[in-house]
Amino acid sequence: MAESEQNHRHAVEVRGQKLVFGIFTLGKILGFGIAVFAVACGTFLIYVDKEISGFGVLGSAVASILAAYFYTRKIEKEEDVPDVSSK
Repeated sequence: MAESEQNHRHAVEVRGQKLVFGIFTLGKILGFGIAVFAVACGTFLIYVDKEISGFGVLGSAVASILAAYFYTRKIEKEEDVPDVSSK
């Protein structure tokens, strides 16, 4: 009985981890697609002589990409630092 329950718990845990991995992967793919689309739109607007709008869209896209990158690095760095206040 205990073995059966343990196998079930392991199966549920593995399934949950696969779902979380899939969601994160899908989010990264969709985020990349949106970023490429925004950069392409900004580049196209610059090409058709709509420089102010083009640079606005392009600048916003690049700024959001950089903000996401630095935010992710900050979160990862905070997770790596051990908590010394509890000692």
